[in-house]
Amino acid sequence: MPQKPTVSPKMVTIPTHNGSIQGELALPDGAGAFIVLAYGTRAQPILGRIVKSVAKCLQAAGFGTLLCDLLVERQDGDDDEVTHKVRTEMNALGCKLAEAVEWLRQATSAVPRQIGLFGASNGASLALVAAAECCESVGGVVLAGGRPDMAGEALTIVKAPTLFIVGGHDTPIIELIREVADNLRAENRTEIVPGASHLFEEPGKLDTVARLASQWFTQNLAVPLHVRQAKAAEESLSL
Repeated sequence: MPQKPTVSPKMVTIPTHNGSIQGELALPDGAGAFIVLAYGTRAQPILGRIVKSVAKCLQAAGFGTLLCDLLVERQDGDDDEVTHKVRTEMNALGCKLAEAVEWLRQATSAVPRQIGLFGASNGASLALVAAAECCESVGGVVLAGGRPDMAGEALTIVKAPTLFIVGGHDTPIIELIREVADNLRAENRTEIVPGASHLFEEPGKLDTVARLASQWFTQNLAVPLHVRQAKAAEESLSL
């Protein structure tokens, strides 16, 4: 079954208690669920391309998407100081991302558990903090690489089923995610992409990330029955 064509996103300004967030909103016709994608291009400019590529695949699968570039800064200092700065910043930005989730829920009239969160690299911890802040709204979380341990206490609050995707060559993060998964109270699974590095830049690896994310969201979000059936039929034909 052919996928839906991607749609042109529109720029939106999301008001928050402390300023605003600039986002890119794309709503395919008949979208049954919605994904908020979080990243920070100021620290890693390549993330914009990666996240937008995943967003296009999710749109083609029938999901609405909202991209939020939260401009995570690089931090300087000794290891302990940097860790403290990063945790503090991640918590603040994660709470800001949670406001974007609630804005999207109202803008789309989404029912509870109809919104998913995708975080890549430095957006991984932001997605977890937002999922903890919006427990009743978020139905699934996908994290591609990153440092989810920086989410801190949010790990004990997240309720949404969470998928960790990590590159097979990203050995330090594989070990870290195993520790994080043990502390996460929500249902979770880890998928290791063979031959992939931290940012999944090798040919075809980003497509694998997008496919795994789409499958997880389809499985866990409150997606209308006809959308789930169409997706299942498409996957059976590809076997």
